[in-house]
Amino acid sequence: MDFHAKLKAATRSAHDAIDRELDLVGTALTATRYRSLIVRFYGFYLPLETVLFSAQAWPATGIDPELRRKAPMLLTDLQALDIDFAEAALCEEMPDMETAARRLGCIYVVEGSTLGGQIIGRHLRQHLGITPQSGGRFFAGYAENTGRMWQAFLTQLEAQANSATVQDDIVRGALSTYETLTRWCQR
Repeated sequence: MDFHAKLKAATRSAHDAIDRELDLVGTALTATRYRSLIVRFYGFYLPLETVLFSAQAWPATGIDPELRRKAPMLLTDLQALDIDFAEAALCEEMPDMETAARRLGCIYVVEGSTLGGQIIGRHLRQHLGITPQSGGRFFAGYAENTGRMWQAFLTQLEAQANSATVQDDIVRGALSTYETLTRWCQR
């Protein structure tokens, strides 16, 4: 079993829990609820990326953090939705990112959201009329480059997951990220 398959299996229940909590493709998603979720996501991603991408170790992994930031996409959505982001609460609890491997686990969750975002983006367009230009930029991910960016990340992830200890640490970081995001969204 390749490491990505192992990681996906190890995090499945945490992934399902956040999907249930957010319910972004259900009939209960209204424009009002969507607006509050975008504010909540911004409050999570802005401090998360400040901590996550502050480490100087990223060049050694082949991952360019500047290409993978999500907070600017969320800021674009807030502006398109005419939401005052200055008053957004910022998440103070951070996932466990003590090691480079745990940071990779965190990025796995963040990058994985771009894949699900493709489905969510279609739902937003069909049910709420929200497009990438009108407040759905975050869920557009890397647009037509989403698959390529995901595969590039997986290649780097597999290269870094070169021992059982590192793999366990990556899983720990991913689980911590899912759990922290779930708690933040339940507030």
